[in-house]
Amino acid sequence: MINSGELLKEEYLRYLKSDEAAAVYFVKNLVSSIETKGKWIHVISCDRYLDHDQDNKPKFRNLTIELFERKVKPKYPQNADTSLKRAITWKTSHEDIDNQRSCGIRGPVFLVIGRYYNKNYGKTVTKTFDHWNEEFGGFDLTGNAPTTTITRTVKMEPEWIYRITDIKRWSLRISAY
Repeated sequence: MINSGELLKEEYLRYLKSDEAAAVYFVKNLVSSIETKGKWIHVISCDRYLDHDQDNKPKFRNLTIELFERKVKPKYPQNADTSLKRAITWKTSHEDIDNQRSCGIRGPVFLVIGRYYNKNYGKTVTKTFDHWNEEFGGFDLTGNAPTTTITRTVKMEPEWIYRITDIKRWSLRISAY
């Protein structure tokens, strides 16, 4: 029989694979101009890139978030492990946000616009390649012919990074969540 803590952890693990979890991480760790300490981050919407998915992490064009003060503190059972504490914190955040909304409290809403780009675009690097066969005009890995080492200028491997291009604080009230 699975206890409620295990069920909560399973639910939290599903949440961790969602765009919402990635968006919360994105805002907390990459957007330095929005103060998130002591606040719950509620993701209203997100628009993500569908390409550049080599590492299976969502990459956002923009996010709309709302911040709420942390009015309720999570209560952890004695001897709770880290994953259970995180799951309880996640559940507490949603409950606290829902309670604040039911009381008519609205937090500041931010639109975060970013750009995902290859910081190595157009850059080259000089590399050496072994096993070049001059006579054949290509690489020979068989070891049957004499080879040398050649030096070539090649494009650098892409390194995809985010650049926050704009952050707008909205004063509009969103009525449907």
